[in-house]
Amino acid sequence: MPHLNIHVRDGRLLRAYEPAGKLSNLFDPRFTWLFERPPRKPRKEAEVDAEKSESGQSIPPSAPSPPSKSEARGDGKDGKKGGEKGGKLDQIPFKIPIPPRVFVIETGYVFVVLGVKPAVQTLTSFQDFYAAVVRRGYNHLLPEHLPRRKAGPQGETKPNPLEAMFEEAKLDDTTLRHWLSMFIPEIMIDAPIGSWPNPMAVNVLYTEALPEASDRHRLRLAHGSDQPIDPSAGDCRIEGHPAMWEPSARELCLFSPVGVTWVVWPMDAKGQLAQFDAALLERYVYKWILVEHERLFLLELSSQCASMSNRPDGRIFGRMRLALLQYTAKFSFGHISSEERHDRFYCGLRSALDIGGLFEEVKGEITEIDEYLSDKRADVLNQVLGFLTLVLTPVGLVIGIFERDTLPAFDFELGALFSAGAWGPWRSILFHVPLWLLLLSAVVGLFLFTRLLGMDTMRTLVRRFMKPEEDE
Repeated sequence: MPHLNIHVRDGRLLRAYEPAGKLSNLFDPRFTWLFERPPRKPRKEAEVDAEKSESGQSIPPSAPSPPSKSEARGDGKDGKKGGEKGGKLDQIPFKIPIPPRVFVIETGYVFVVLGVKPAVQTLTSFQDFYAAVVRRGYNHLLPEHLPRRKAGPQGETKPNPLEAMFEEAKLDDTTLRHWLSMFIPEIMIDAPIGSWPNPMAVNVLYTEALPEASDRHRLRLAHGSDQPIDPSAGDCRIEGHPAMWEPSARELCLFSPVGVTWVVWPMDAKGQLAQFDAALLERYVYKWILVEHERLFLLELSSQCASMSNRPDGRIFGRMRLALLQYTAKFSFGHISSEERHDRFYCGLRSALDIGGLFEEVKGEITEIDEYLSDKRADVLNQVLGFLTLVLTPVGLVIGIFERDTLPAFDFELGALFSAGAWGPWRSILFHVPLWLLLLSAVVGLFLFTRLLGMDTMRTLVRRFMKPEEDE
């Protein structure tokens, strides 16, 4: 898209930042890191969350994480790696071949992309690693378990600099999101509305051959290798599947709301496929970011619509309409490239996240609010017109007929109405017919107005007149 190319090239729509200096040296690809099992919640906190879930209240994620990129090469035979307790992993070893990169969208959303891969590179270990990080919350890094750096030729080691940075930052949690927040000053740690509570993933997986239907199902939905899967007949077929795409005879791309897995076979692929993990990071990840941003942006608008359901506010609604116009003009496009692979990848992501359906839903919500506010403004206009017709029009006719004679002709002084000679002014008031006609037309008009439109309408008009700031 021409406007997309211009905005990306000039850094107005999407900006990318790579680590430099000391930051790039903190993530040695030779180090082995450990993702820790998420800590159990205190009993009282768990009970509060259970009560909220039963009452229908939303529970904000306590430790969400930014998107990550995983890659693995495997033969699909070996099993898990790491300490186990009660049949579940306590730690998952992994490596970081690609240090964090920051992507900033014009609307203020920030995505942090981190390249990781399991320490044991098999299909089984990749499935377990993918499921643990994306679904089970294994994204905690304990300072005492960080890899130590080499300090001397005799094998001496020293603490990882990140440990001191963690203590200095005084972070209240050990999730990957909190760790990465140290590198981005003044960023909000809380995840935006609608985001996945754990890291999301864009993966490259090298295998010996096309995975079986059950393995494809696990890879697509980020399930562990020990989870029994019996795919349906539709999921066993690749052709025509809405969440599967075959870019070539030796590639399979699997889409899901929690991530993307690009499978390449055989393991010793030739040509461009041999280095496809680098191509995915440079040319495909940002397209996933654009689509995920579309989803988050629309969910934020949907959340604002829900908050306005109790008391619609015309001023807030004006900003929402402007935001939807901004989304339509800058971020909503059905195709992104003339290159078929890139465009199919982008369209597959939009289909997996149902961006089109979400846009129509948000557009419908905003249209309904617009119709409601329009009806509300029309009701106010009808009330004002009714008041002008039934009350002020007869009063204006009386004044137009009698003109200056509508009011009695005497020098009005408030003190004269209560003095000894007050009968003269009072007689002029009590026996002045035009004045009585004026009052009678006003009283009859108010009576008809309240009978036809109700007393509540009268109270509403008085309130709008006395306190216009409470109108919205």
